[in-house]
Amino acid sequence: MIFAITHPRNGSFKTTTAVNIAANLGIYEKKTLLVDVAGGDASTLLGCERSLPGITNIYRGGERIVDYVVPTRSPGVDLLPFGTGSFGFGMFWESLLEELQSEPYTYIVLDVNLNQYPPLGARYWNWMFFLNHRSPFQVEDARAMESMAHLVSSVADLSFRVINMGEHAPALEGLDIFETSLPIDSSIRRYTTPVANSQITSHLSRSFTQLTNEILTLS
Repeated sequence: MIFAITHPRNGSFKTTTAVNIAANLGIYEKKTLLVDVAGGDASTLLGCERSLPGITNIYRGGERIVDYVVPTRSPGVDLLPFGTGSFGFGMFWESLLEELQSEPYTYIVLDVNLNQYPPLGARYWNWMFFLNHRSPFQVEDARAMESMAHLVSSVADLSFRVINMGEHAPALEGLDIFETSLPIDSSIRRYTTPVANSQITSHLSRSFTQLTNEILTLS
């Protein structure tokens, strides 16, 4: 299964969520690949160098994608880093799917900036998960996510689900919501490793475990 986690803005806990879901899938012994399409802190959170070559270098050089996959400190989770080149879209999405179909991954998790990828790229995905929480821009963000779901639906056959964070998350029209809501406070930014590996008794870790259990039921 290939699913993307996204939000219209940076600093929205998107990467933190993607990394922790991937870590939980690994704990459940589901071989998982996290693909950093956002250029954020995914490498750092998984104990890898941010300067590693990755998908941006692949596109420019034409190398095989699997040659840039690296293991992480999180059991069962590999990483395809963002890389050090300037990002371009094109055959990357096709080659990603084609190459990784022969690799032993049960789940491929994409950490994606909503405003950076082309809608056509989504036709290779099974699910798109939108993060949703209160913010000074919540009305604009909600409309952006609804518009993106509508646009992607016109070119891709995939399903959508909303991950709510914190209390009183704004409503999104026409999109189903996971039952599990993630807690959101200042402490979430303090963690430099997946909480599933380091803070297993915390409320945040238990919430990610519950959310991962819901994801495991999806097809």
